[in-house]
Order: sequence, then structure tokens, then C-alpha cells
Amino acid sequence: MKMAQLIGIDETELRGFLKSMPDIWHDRKGFLERGIDLLLSDFVDCGHILSSTHIFNITTGFLVLLIEYLRDVGAATFKIYAYQPWFTGLCSDEIMERRFMDMIMGYEDKDMSSFREISNLRIFVCPNCHAQYSFRVLVMRDDGMIQCQNCGKFVHVNEPSSESEMQSDYYD
Repeated sequence: MKMAQLIGIDETELRGFLKSMPDIWHDRKGFLERGIDLLLSDFVDCGHILSSTHIFNITTGFLVLLIEYLRDVGAATFKIYAYQPWFTGLCSDEIMERRFMDMIMGYEDKDMSSFREISNLRIFVCPNCHAQYSFRVLVMRDDGMIQCQNCGKFVHVNEPSSESEMQSDYYD
């Protein structure tokens, strides 16, 4: 397990930063490495503390990110766990944890305000091909159906009741 801490970050910046992690990783990954895919994102609001769990599929394993955000201080503590059940020959769990920690710490002294807009961005994921779209770029018909630009399937989109991803069903 590795730990990282960002101080002086507000909640909207933190949420945007967490949504941006797959893109940030993609920009830093090696030539032979895959990107990371978010499998689970969950937030628990406990008043002055916001806790979050993010699980990413990475190479041949998983990376678990546990975040504790103290609202009154504006500090986020990241606990990073990597698990690769099969040795890939590319790197070990400890190396993956270190690389992810270094990625987070690369933002320690940077202005995080650019992540605020991303935190409010609602994402739609096609249930057929997993293509991701910003909700603001989708053209929805009156019956709530859209056509995925990647696979061509028609998808019914239900408005979310929270900040989670939109729920959808696809039709042939």
C-alpha cells in the first residue's frame, strides 16, 4: 500500500480530479501498457468527511483507491492498493502503486481549479460498446432515445437522480 495526500483542494476539484484519472494515466502510461478503466466509483458523505472508493481495471489486475477528504481542512488522503494476480512481466504491485502515487503527487503544487468543470460533467456510457459521451453532446429524441455514435445501437437514457453515471438500456 502507498499513500499520497493533496492539501488545499476543494471538493469539486477532487471529484473532477478523480473523474480525470483514466485520462491522466493514459498520458503517462508506457508504450506497451493499457490504460485504466474505472470499474466502481462510490462516495459516502459523513458530514465533514467525504469517503470514496474507486476501483480501476489496470493491465492484468486491479487498482483500488481509497480516499478520505476532510472538508474543513481541504485535504485528501489517498490509499493506493494494486493487485495483479498474474505476474505480467511489466511491473509488480508495488511498482504500480508507486506509479499511481507519483501521478497523484504530481498535482501537489498545481492549480486544481481546472478540475471543477469536470466534476459537474455528467457521463453517459453505452451499455453495448462502453463508449463514453458527455451528456451535453448527446442529441436525444423526444422519447428519450439516442443513437450511440460508436456502435449505432439505440439507447434509452434515464436521467440520473444523483451524480452517478446515467442508466440506460439498448435496443436493436
